[in-house]
Order: sequence, then structure tokens, then C-alpha cells
Amino acid sequence: MDYLLRMTHIVEEGGPWERCLQLLHLLKNCGHLPSLPIIITPDDVRQVGTKMVFDSQPPAMRQLSLFRSRADDVGFPSIFSKRIKSRDRQALTEAFNRFLTPDMLPGDLPAVHTSDPPVIYDRYGATSSSDIAASFTDMCLYAIFTDIAGIHGFVEPDEIMTRTAQQQLMERLGQLTSRMDPTWSGSRLAYVWMGRFPEWGWCNTNVVVCGDKATDEFAALVHVDVFHLFHQPSQTCDLWIVTTEPRVPRQRSSAQRCPRTAALIRAKVDAMEAESLVARRCAY
Repeated sequence: MDYLLRMTHIVEEGGPWERCLQLLHLLKNCGHLPSLPIIITPDDVRQVGTKMVFDSQPPAMRQLSLFRSRADDVGFPSIFSKRIKSRDRQALTEAFNRFLTPDMLPGDLPAVHTSDPPVIYDRYGATSSSDIAASFTDMCLYAIFTDIAGIHGFVEPDEIMTRTAQQQLMERLGQLTSRMDPTWSGSRLAYVWMGRFPEWGWCNTNVVVCGDKATDEFAALVHVDVFHLFHQPSQTCDLWIVTTEPRVPRQRSSAQRCPRTAALIRAKVDAMEAESLVARRCAY
């Protein structure tokens, strides 16, 4: 009975579950969850912690606390814990110095979502390397990007699109980053600033191209670094593409080894170029 009461409280007080569901699909397509749906066990409920701890966290953290142990490697911390070198739920929670509210952020940043607020966390456990994620979920998405890159490596952009298209893509993502748009052409965007001051430093911007929907069979993300120097216009560089798409053997180019990822990226680029063409025509 206690298990059922606690489970009811978790479901009712967990807040909006849409972002958590997207995260679970992404974890499954990265190989960190064996399958979906997940059967919640009493052990899952116990590792959430006390009601007081659960209620004190923003909804996004409450939801992940129910599933985080499922993303653990055997004998090792989860991909989220590895990012900040904490090996248990309490250490992971304590690693976040504080949740940021609107009065703590620079005035030019958009409104904060209280259900999934920006967080400061200590990268690798070092206070000198503290980062700001635009939301708790954004931090999780960045951890997933680094995990895919470490396991599967990078897809070479030169083998998928032209240099001109790459430059246009980076410029577009730089513009989206300056506005902190939540999505781009239906794809989720995630922002993590390396260093505590978003107005001075660089932002890791990640685009979830696929993997966060029930119909997706693999995950693919695009990553760029957006630099802000002394309040000058943003500079965007370092375009990276990662994917968990199974590689086609005995193929030389990235486009041939990962044909579905290449097709998705090219579709994004084609749509972007079409939008730019329409905008130029409307300007005349």
C-alpha cells in the first residue's frame, strides 16, 4: 500500500511529463534503456528519496529521479552522474549548486520555466569549472551528446554537406542561440554555457535531430559552439554531428555509413535554405 501511495504521489506531483518522455526515448535510442515502456518497481520508487526531497525539486528533476538508475551502467554511475562525477542520487542532487530564478539571470535572457529551470552544476566536481545549463533537461541532453560522441565518434560534416551549407547552418544555430529558441524546425534545442556567465563565454548548442520520439529508431544530434566575447556579435564554430545509427559496413564516407542520418541532416539544410530564399524574396 505504501508503494502505491508513493507512486500515486510521484505521478500526480511530477509535473508535465512531456520532456521526460522525450528524454526516455532518447535514452532508449542511445542504448541506455533496454526497451520502453518501463515497468516501475518498488526499488525505483525507493531510490526517488523521501517525499520532502522529492517535493523540494523542480518537476524535471523529480521525473528523472524515478528513472535515473535505469540509465546506469553496471557498476558505474549513469551518464548524467559521470558528467559531474557523482556516484549516487544524493551526490547528483547536491552537485547542483542552485536552481536559477529570473532575478539571478542576465536581463537579456528569456523567462525561466519553473518546472525545468536553469541549473548551475560543477563539471567534473570542480567548482572552478561550473557551467550553466538553460534547463535541467538541457544538461541531460548535453550529457547524452557527449556520451554518443565518446562511444560512436563523430560523423564528418564535409561528407554530408558543402562548406557553404555548413557555414549557413552554423550561422542559423548562432542566431537561435542568441534568442535561446526552444526548437528549430521541430527539433529540440539545448544550451549549456561553459562558465557561470552566459553573457561572456561560450555556449554549447545541441540540436536533437532524431531519437526523442516513439517512432525513432536511433538518435542523432548536431552540436555547435557559439562564442560571446566582450558583448560582441556571436561567433559560431566547431560543427559536430553524432549518431547511434548502425553503420553500414565496408563504406568509406559518412554519408554511406550513416545514410539515414545524412538524409535527415540534408533535409534540415534544404529546409533552411528554402526558408532563407523565401525571406529574401519577401524582402524585395
